[in-house]
Amino acid sequence: MRYPVNVKKKVAIVTGAGRGIGKAIAIRLAEKGTDIALLARTYDELYAVSSRIQEIGCRSMILTGDVTKSSCIIELFAEVNKTFGSIDILVNSAGINSRKSLDMLDECDWDTEIDTNLKGVFICCKAAARFMKKQGRGWIINISSVKGKEATTSMSYGASKAGVIGLSRSLAKQLIPFNIYVNCVAPGFINTGMSRLLSRSEVERYLSEIPIGRMGEPEEIAKVVCFLTSPAASYIVGATINVNGGYLMD
Repeated sequence: MRYPVNVKKKVAIVTGAGRGIGKAIAIRLAEKGTDIALLARTYDELYAVSSRIQEIGCRSMILTGDVTKSSCIIELFAEVNKTFGSIDILVNSAGINSRKSLDMLDECDWDTEIDTNLKGVFICCKAAARFMKKQGRGWIINISSVKGKEATTSMSYGASKAGVIGLSRSLAKQLIPFNIYVNCVAPGFINTGMSRLLSRSEVERYLSEIPIGRMGEPEEIAKVVCFLTSPAASYIVGATINVNGGYLMD
C-alpha cells in the first residue's frame, strides 16, 4: 500500500465550518493550499469564512444543508466533486451540546444530539468515501471530544462523541485498503461559543483541572487536523489524538 501523493491541490469538505473549531480548520487547511467546501445549516457565517479563504488564494464553496439528511449530503458532495474535481479530505466538525443531565434530558433531546453528532458523521463519511475509493486516496478526520472519553453529565453529548471514536476506528480498518486514512481528534476545553455558555464558576473549575492552566484555541485543533492530512502522518490510522492541555492523559 502506498501513501497518497499530493499530485494536485487537495479539496476538503469541512462541516460545521461557520464558527469555532470548524472555521479554524477550514482557514488553516486553506493556508496550506487546500480548496474548501464549507458546510453548515446557515449561509451568513459561511460567507465570511468563504471570503477569508478566497483572500488566502484558494477556491471556496458554500454548502447549506443538514448533516442528518442522507439525500441532502449525497447531493451536496456530488456537487463538490463535480465543481472541484475531487473530494480528498473530509473533516466532520459539526456538533451540538444540550448540556442536559439525565433528569433534564428527554427523548427528543437525545435523538437530536445523537443524530447531529454521530449519525451525521456516519452519513458524511459514507458519502465522501464513495468518491475517495474511486480516487484511491483520502483523509477523514472526525472531531470527537474529551467528553467522549470520560463520564459527563451531558449524557447525549458524551454518548455521541464516544460513538464518533468507535465509528472512526471501524471506518479506519475498512477504508485503509483504499488509501483512505481515518483518524479522530478529541479536543478538551476550547475557547469556542460552546465554552462561552458556561458560568464563570464552571470555567474556573475546568481550568483548575487542566495542567497547562488555560483553555485551548480553535487554531490549536486545526493544526492537529492539518498534520493528520499530511505525509508526516503516513503511519497514523484509526487513532484518537487528545488535544486537551493535559486534562485527560491516556
